[in-house]
Formats: sequence, C-alpha cells, structure tokens
Amino acid sequence: MKRLTLTVATLLGGFHAIAQNNNSTVIQTGDFNRALVTETGTHTSSVLQKSNAGSAMDENLATVTQSNITATGVKNSVSKVEQHGNSHISTVTQVGQNSLEAYIGSNGSVVAQNVNNETFANQYGQGNNGKQFIQGSSAEGSFFSLRQNGSDNTSEQTANDAQDSKGYVTQSGHRNDAWQFLEGSGNEAHIEQSQDDNVAFQEIVGSGSQDNYSKILQTGDENIVRVVTEGDNNDFNATQLGDRNRVLGLTGTLTSFAGQTGSGNNALLTQSGNDNEFLILQNGDGNIITGATSLGALQLGNGNSAIYSQDGADNKIISDQYGDNNKETITQVGNGHISTVYQSGASNRATVRQTDN
Repeated sequence: MKRLTLTVATLLGGFHAIAQNNNSTVIQTGDFNRALVTETGTHTSSVLQKSNAGSAMDENLATVTQSNITATGVKNSVSKVEQHGNSHISTVTQVGQNSLEAYIGSNGSVVAQNVNNETFANQYGQGNNGKQFIQGSSAEGSFFSLRQNGSDNTSEQTANDAQDSKGYVTQSGHRNDAWQFLEGSGNEAHIEQSQDDNVAFQEIVGSGSQDNYSKILQTGDENIVRVVTEGDNNDFNATQLGDRNRVLGLTGTLTSFAGQTGSGNNALLTQSGNDNEFLILQNGDGNIITGATSLGALQLGNGNSAIYSQDGADNKIISDQYGDNNKETITQVGNGHISTVYQSGASNRATVRQTDN
C-alpha cells in the first residue's frame, strides 16, 4: 500500500512542479515505488520511501532534479531523499546553490535490511553542500557517487558498519572540501579533485575495520590531503600533481601526521611539483610505505620534505626523491625494519633512526 502526500501537482507515483517557493513531499510505502521530482525555482523537496516489514526486495527509485539560477550567495534549493530497505536507487541533480541529503538503509526508528543500495548526486554551481549516508547495520554492497562542478562546494559520504561498499567523490573547481568516513571491511573510498585550494579528508574508523582501500587524486596547486585509517590491512594511496601540496592528519597544523593504526597497512604516495610534503605515522605490525617502483613514496620537484614514523615490527620504508632541497626523516621503532632512501639532486638531507628494543 502506498501513501503519497504532495503539496504540488501529482502524476502517478511522482510529480512535476514549476513554480517559485515550492515545498514538495512524497511518502511511499512498499516495493517497486517510483518518485520523480522536477522543480525550477526556489523549492524544498523531500522523498521518503519505506519498505514493508520483513521485505527482502524493495527496489524503490527516487529521482530529483532541481534548477535555480540565483544571485551569488543565495542558497534556495534543498533536497532530502530517505530510503529504507534493499536495492534502492536515488539520483539527485541540482543546478545553482543548493544542499542535498540522501539516506539509504535503516534508521533509528525503522528496522530494515540494507543491501545493494545506490545513491547518486550531481551538483553544478558554487557553494553547494552534498551529504550521502549509508546507514544501519551491515550495509552490504552499497554504492554512492557524488559529483560537484564549481567552487566552494562541500561533500560528505558516510558508511557505518559497511561491507563491500564503494564511495566516489569527484570535484572540479576551487576551494572544494571532500569528506569520506568508512567503517567496516572490504570497502573502497575514492576522492578526485582538480584545480586549486581543495582539501580531501578520508577516515577509516573502528579497530575492527579491515581490508579497506582508500585513494585520493589531486591535480592543481596548494591542495591538502588529510587521512587517518584504523584497523588491519587497510591501503591508502595519495597522488598529488602540482605545487605546495600536503599530506597531513585530519586535524592540526601543517606538522600534524597522517595516521595508520593496525596491522598490515600500506601507504603509497606520489607527489609531482614544488614544495610538497608528506607526514605519515604508522602504528602497528607489517606496515609498508613503498617507493622506487609504481610511483610509491616518490617526490619530484624542489623543496620537498618527507617524514615517516613507524612503530611496530616488520615495517618497511623505501623512498625516492628527485630534485633540489629535499629533506627526509625516517624513524622506525621495533624489530625487522628495513629503510632505503634514494635522493637525487642538490642540498638533500636524509636522517634515518632505527631502534630494536
């Protein structure tokens, strides 16, 4: 059974509105529902699709398209999509200065399975905010994608207790921020940013998180990567192309560390340009920071600085630096560590300290 509450014109399972100051609500209960919302002007859209109790195949579809070309600094459109259950797909496209929130899975008041859900978002313009949440327990096989084209945009993707799920953020423009928070196993997190003054945040949380893969690619000047991973066998890969790029921790100053805690973690870093800097901290067993091949831990340019710190056993660091005025500090505490440093150019400095307690 379905219940639809609409404040504008209705058409079958969805509606089409063209007006100013719209406030549209769609509520659907059951399986195989379809909600289509198209709006032009100043508006708020809300789509709620609830599964039947005990349903294993819901397959609801929500599509929202909003367009409002307004004066700079004016944010008018708001879109919220909430889907409970399995095999849902939500797609939100916004043009202008907008905000969106998409929730898939169960929430605190609804008990539902959360398998094979997908959420897509596309925002074009300046000053947009996009948030996607895969929520509930055992979110398996979920996929979320958020694309933003413009400047001063913010994106956030969060998956709690996720398994075999994937999140992608793509931003093109200036001064954009991308956040990804993952907890669980076998997940992938990808951020790709182009142009200048962008910041990418990735955090894999929970001591039970394992076998996750996170990757950040930045092209442009003065971009920043901040990353923290917890758990075992998590891989982190950062590639930065441009000048004065940084790899840092999630918080703190420019001297704060990016961090990996757990066993069997890997870090693969590549920087190309001037005045770049790594800061990596690994705490656990079997951590690896590569170099020499596959563009791992490689810095190309002038004035680069790499600082590595590993605490545990069987850790390994191999590094490449090419250019002038490079600095490298490697500190390893524990047993069975291997450190290899390659530097080519003038005025380079390398400091290696290994201890065996």
